[in-house]
Amino acid sequence: AEMLPGVYDSEEQVYFENRTNVRKEARNVRMNSKIVKVDLPAFGKYVFYVQDSIENKLDEPNRVRLYTLSADNKEKVVRMRMYYLDSAEGKAKKKYWNANLNPTVLNDLTPATARFTEGCDVLWRREAGQFHGAIKPGACIWSRKGEKTKRVADYQAQLTNNALCVRELTFD
Repeated sequence: AEMLPGVYDSEEQVYFENRTNVRKEARNVRMNSKIVKVDLPAFGKYVFYVQDSIENKLDEPNRVRLYTLSADNKEKVVRMRMYYLDSAEGKAKKKYWNANLNPTVLNDLTPATARFTEGCDVLWRREAGQFHGAIKPGACIWSRKGEKTKRVADYQAQLTNNALCVRELTFD
C-alpha cells in the first residue's frame, strides 16, 4: 500500500524499443499511469484511484479504475481487485477523470455499482524488497458488452520502490 501510489511513465521503454528497432507490431505504446490513495470506506481501507493515458496525452482518458488491496490469508498474498470506472460511451470515464483532484466525484461509487470481473484479481507476493503480481493463469475470462467472443487476460506486474512494470496481454 505504501509502494503503489505514484506517477508511472513508459517513456524509456518506448524510446529504447524505437532505438533498438524492435518490430513495429511488437512495440508498446507510451503509457502514463497515476495512482493515488483515496478515502472510500465502502471499498475497504486500502483504495487507490488510477488513471491511464496513452502517448503522453495527459488530458485524454484511456482507462479509469479503482484498485483495492486486502490480505488474502488463504492464498498468502495481497489481493488487488480492479474496478473499472469506464463505459462504452465514455461518460463515466470523463466523469471520473482527474478524480484525484476532486475525490468527491467518487462518492457515488460502491463495490456493488463499480464493475469488476471475477477471476481477474491480481495476487501480489513479496520477493525480497519488491512484489510480483499476477492473475491466476486462465482465470480472467471476459467479453465486451454485446459480444459473444470470450477473451482471456494475462497480467503480470513487478512493483519496486521506484518502478511499476506491467505486462498485460489479452487473447481471443
